[in-house]
Amino acid sequence: MRPPAKYILLSMALVCCGIAPIAPQAHAQGGVPLWTNRYNGTGNSSDYAIGVALDSSGNVFVAGYSMGNGSSDDYATVAYSGAGLPLWTNRYNGPGNSDDEATAIAVDSSGNVFVTGYSVGIDGYYAYATVAYSGAGVPLWTNRYHDVGVAQDAAIAMAVDSGGNVYVTGYSGGYGAFGYGTVAYSGTGMPLWTNRYRETDSFPVAIAAGSSNVFVTGHSVLNGAENCVTVAYSQTGEPLWTNRYTENAGCNPAAVAVSSSGNVLVTGNSIRANAANDYATVAYSSAGVPLWTNRYNGSSTGDDEAWAIAVASSGNVFVTGVSTGADGNHDYATVGYSEAGVPLWTNRYAGAANGEDEATAITVDGSGNVFVTGGSTNIAGGYDFGTVAYSIQGVPLWTNRYRGPGPGGGFADAIAVDMGGNVVVAGSANGVGSGPDYATIKYSTSVRPYLAIEGIGDKVLLTWTNSGFNLQSAPAITGPYGLIVGATSPYTNSMTDSQQYFRLTAP
Repeated sequence: MRPPAKYILLSMALVCCGIAPIAPQAHAQGGVPLWTNRYNGTGNSSDYAIGVALDSSGNVFVAGYSMGNGSSDDYATVAYSGAGLPLWTNRYNGPGNSDDEATAIAVDSSGNVFVTGYSVGIDGYYAYATVAYSGAGVPLWTNRYHDVGVAQDAAIAMAVDSGGNVYVTGYSGGYGAFGYGTVAYSGTGMPLWTNRYRETDSFPVAIAAGSSNVFVTGHSVLNGAENCVTVAYSQTGEPLWTNRYTENAGCNPAAVAVSSSGNVLVTGNSIRANAANDYATVAYSSAGVPLWTNRYNGSSTGDDEAWAIAVASSGNVFVTGVSTGADGNHDYATVGYSEAGVPLWTNRYAGAANGEDEATAITVDGSGNVFVTGGSTNIAGGYDFGTVAYSIQGVPLWTNRYRGPGPGGGFADAIAVDMGGNVVVAGSANGVGSGPDYATIKYSTSVRPYLAIEGIGDKVLLTWTNSGFNLQSAPAITGPYGLIVGATSPYTNSMTDSQQYFRLTAP
């Protein structure tokens, strides 16, 4: 994918009562909605999408839980082509014929799809339930995991390695105390190993697979304080190392990622001295050596809670979440660090209504552009999907919002980017008479800025997609160009003025 253009040109000249534009060199209009699909389940009730994954062909797979024809939830997995064509839908109702709630989805290099979560068994207790489908939607295998004793076991997160092995982690309550329970399966569904980690009560929240190791992070109580505890296993299930991070009164992690060099990045929130939370991001080497720690305290004394992390191919690390603004409302706050932990940039998004804005997911494309989504208060008082794109340097590229057709809006929970740089967002948004439905949106790639021109009566309307770029004008194509102070898209100019040329420039 090409980097953003430094500038593009477009002329505005009065020619026979019209305008004669010079075609811009760039035609990729980032952030344009390409398609939107909704899924209303068999019960015509509440349907909550929790994850999205893409295969190498750009097919889109969305998983969550959906009310069935009775009064309980099923897993529901929906597949679309890259062009948005519905391909297949599969539902999973566990042996207890009760609640089954998917929590994570992943796709392997062969295009097989894996969904995990928790499912009531015939004994009335929750168990992990992991279901595999082919890319064409054919059920391949189902595995359930239930620990010994009177236990509730709930799978929370899943990862797939380059060899197609599937790793599932969650909280497992054997013998009355919760602990990390991590289970590995081959791509064909053969159980490979199971490992538990427990001290007092321990709850995992995320898992990531590197080239040879698997990393689970969560929180564990020690001496009355919450600790962020990360555990490493080999592919064969051998425990390699355990690291803990806490400061002041405690730490709660939210996400883990592995860089291409094998470093392990954990983010979450950590209580500071005044009892409010900061983002806390910790880096470890693949051998478990602590490399660096960074904290982010936002623009007020209120809470700042990191919820998601992504690592670029360059090794740069990006964290997003919820941060209290000066007005007391929450904003998205996205922070970039170098591989060595040097802070690069910070961007905040306060939304259309300057109300509550909560980022939940983040991803990075092959060029290092960063995409964040979540829920953002709209002017009607509900929530919209709010998706924001930044360049690798932190320049805002585009913002898009989506509100469902029903009252109250919706909330995005997952984001992914395909090999072409197109962005897919999934979440739940209210329908008309059906409660929340899955909503999946695909946006175009953020290759280069695009400046469009349209004549309306005796005026010309200029629009551009990348809000981080500035509009300049000149009397001749060779310049000199001057900044149009305060110009934002859409910008209106009179056609009765003398000939002008316009261009966008990077700040």
